Amino acid sequence: MIFKDTVYFWLFLIVPLLILIIILGVRRRRAFMRFLGDEKEIRKITSSVSLIKRFWKNFLLTVILVFLILAIARPQMGVEKIRIKRKGVDIFVLLDTSISMGAQDIKPDRLTRAKMWIGTLIDNLTTDRIGIIAFAGKPFLQCPLTMDYSACRMLLDILNVGTIPVQGTNIAGALDLAVKSFPEKKGFFKVIILVTDGEDHEGNVTEAAEAAAKEGIKIISVGIGSETGEPIPIKGKNGLISGYKKDREGKLVMSKLDRTTLKSIAQKTGGTFFNVTPGNFEMNRLIGILNKMEKEEFGEEWLERYEDRYEYPLILVILMLCLELSLTDRVFRSKRRKL
Repeated sequence: MIFKDTVYFWLFLIVPLLILIIILGVRRRRAFMRFLGDEKEIRKITSSVSLIKRFWKNFLLTVILVFLILAIARPQMGVEKIRIKRKGVDIFVLLDTSISMGAQDIKPDRLTRAKMWIGTLIDNLTTDRIGIIAFAGKPFLQCPLTMDYSACRMLLDILNVGTIPVQGTNIAGALDLAVKSFPEKKGFFKVIILVTDGEDHEGNVTEAAEAAAKEGIKIISVGIGSETGEPIPIKGKNGLISGYKKDREGKLVMSKLDRTTLKSIAQKTGGTFFNVTPGNFEMNRLIGILNKMEKEEFGEEWLERYEDRYEYPLILVILMLCLELSLTDRVFRSKRRKL
């Protein structure tokens, strides 16, 4: 037998507390009896009360609490085999790691916030396959399509600004690589989630989006950053900001969210544009879109599931509770008829 929710075992700390309260109650009652007067006389007056029955009532209350905690902890015994069909959507997340993603208009910075957002997306997936492509001036397949979400998150965490040595924002190249990395099966179960500020794009983004549309791939653009603009920090070897990026004339370069381009990319494939918000309010809409998409069958597998047996301790709790309520602490004496 195993227990599913062992965290509730902490409730067992209440058991010794209950026993202590019962003991203190008994001692206080005895002290009060002695205070009232002669102990023998008091015993005669209270002879109708059975101390043994009172003990058993307290004992039952303690045992009831123990079995109630065991029921809450969900005991499981016996294995049930279930055959399930794996169906889901193939998702490629394209993450911009260019230098502009180090801007801090979204705290702590755009790239860190984008990684947190993607991590939340991964946590909401159940049967979908997900892959990651990092890109700056060139794209790189960081994680192929997989259902190993923990491995995907680990590969996501190591991405940083400068992971791709060639700087720039080559969205078109990232889209092309994603299209090639999908399985060749035809169907509308493929989606690209483009996470970027959309600025300084290279290549023909429109052609890349149209090529994805021909393959039945939907693009969801996720904009991160502000349209007001933010200077791009330059960090030294120690990881601290040593200055901000400037153009050839020495003027400060301001990085802005290119909402127009990102909306256009999504519309080419019948997709949607989202803007990352502090509360991730757009996540529910995104998950809703993914759930409505056509699902690909990834195969069948057998799962072993333990069967819940919480009803057994719960039945004991109910029976003992009925017994405790029916048990009185009074002594029953048979009355003899006087002749």
